[in-house]
Amino acid sequence: MLAASPGVEGAWADVPTLVGQSAVYLGAGMITAVAFGAILLSSAPALVVLFALPSAWMGIVSLSFFDGVAAWVDTARALGPMKEEILTGAQWAHAGTAPAIWMLLPWLIGVWRFTRGEVTV
Repeated sequence: MLAASPGVEGAWADVPTLVGQSAVYLGAGMITAVAFGAILLSSAPALVVLFALPSAWMGIVSLSFFDGVAAWVDTARALGPMKEEILTGAQWAHAGTAPAIWMLLPWLIGVWRFTRGEVTV
């Protein structure tokens, strides 16, 4: 309900929070893309991996065996509610853990690859 509605209380009350959460959602996606690019040192394969690997992972964690940990390791489940509702504390915990796996770990591997690379003049 983002339209101005006369006589409706609180129609715009959640907008700043949802805009902030959407910014976090978009920022996490961009940093994840850069992290995969840093691992592969090339943008084209990084884009393929960026879309293929999480999709395959989502298929794996959709099995009933992973019901307890799926929200913690699947970015679609962890970050999906960010653009639709104000997150609870547990949802923020999921939204911090899943990107740490898919964003921070690849970024650290990419930094390691950059620092170990040969410098040419």
